[in-house]
Amino acid sequence: GPREVRDLAANFNRMTEEVQRSQQTLRDFLANISHELKTPLTSIRGFSSAILDGTIVDTPGIERSARIISDESSRVLRLVEELLDLSRIESGQISMRQEDIPINELFQHVGEVFALRSEESDVRLELPGAVSTHIRGDFDRLEQVMNNLLDNAFRHTPRTGSIRIATSEPHGEFVQVSITDTGVGIPPDHIPHLFERFYRAPPGGTTRVKGYGLGLAICREIVRSHGGEIWATSDAGRGTTFSFTLPIAGRTARKVSAR
Repeated sequence: GPREVRDLAANFNRMTEEVQRSQQTLRDFLANISHELKTPLTSIRGFSSAILDGTIVDTPGIERSARIISDESSRVLRLVEELLDLSRIESGQISMRQEDIPINELFQHVGEVFALRSEESDVRLELPGAVSTHIRGDFDRLEQVMNNLLDNAFRHTPRTGSIRIATSEPHGEFVQVSITDTGVGIPPDHIPHLFERFYRAPPGGTTRVKGYGLGLAICREIVRSHGGEIWATSDAGRGTTFSFTLPIAGRTARKVSAR
């Protein structure tokens, strides 16, 4: 038919596909969160019932059950808090402070936070040399991004390995921060999904993965709220690099619509 009708039909088809994708995403989300909550809630119910019906009566058994109930309750609380945090950032309910931050100060702070872990795990943490660049953003939220990426790097880097933080200024307006580890790497087919909610890539093809798969999704939203982008590259058997960009001080982050 006429071009206008064809364009209208094409747009309508695209809208239909978007609605279908959104519905599938919602179904996947509900399935994932139900799965994540089922295990700790089952443990809480089981041990509390055992105490209440008298199955467990000895003091050591009651203390052990109480510890498990406390640990599993904390696990559920952490999951809920991360979900709320992610939802608020995505919807724009949490605004990022816009402050001039010496990027060197951020690196030194996270270096101090992970110094003991570096020593205990025998994994060398390499910080960049003196960097004079000032960035624009929210120090606490950017620390959250760094902490999450470094925590992942330490968990997947074997003893005697190393983790290196580096910076560059590819376009003048943004500074790029990279965190590179010498771990087992991430299979290529998992890379495109790393920043999705509840997605947990098994490093090196293994199946044991910790966490809820929300940390990287939160990192992405924080970085995007600052006007930057975040991505990952990996070389199987040699390591993984997570990189993100941040606006240099004096420039305002572009607005990112809620997703």
